[in-house]
Amino acid sequence: MAWRSKYRNEADIGLASDQRGDLNDTHNLLELWKDCVRFFHACGSNHGDEAIEAVGKIVEQFDDWDKIGIAFRYAATKAGALAAFQHAEIDISNLQDLVEGVANFFSGSDGWLDCISNARGDEPQ
Repeated sequence: MAWRSKYRNEADIGLASDQRGDLNDTHNLLELWKDCVRFFHACGSNHGDEAIEAVGKIVEQFDDWDKIGIAFRYAATKAGALAAFQHAEIDISNLQDLVEGVANFFSGSDGWLDCISNARGDEPQ
């Protein structure tokens, strides 16, 4: 998740020390998502936000498909075998729409975090 490099720690947007914590340095989508949700909530997002819940369900599905975060990034394993999915039939058109929606969520989230940072007078490192 690219936002981690922009806001490497929550202090970059002026969060109180009790709201900070270590961010996972992993490719595990579910763990990254949990950090993201914690980050959003610490910045004032509502816990019951529909968009966060919807994207969370999508991330959980991707995590179910690819537990170690390899198959969606690489076409082959380290041994050279084609990456396998648990679900053989994937509707590519629907997957494209889904991924574009998730990308739009993160693009909007990045803008929201920039606004918070700018309002507080912080400049991300």
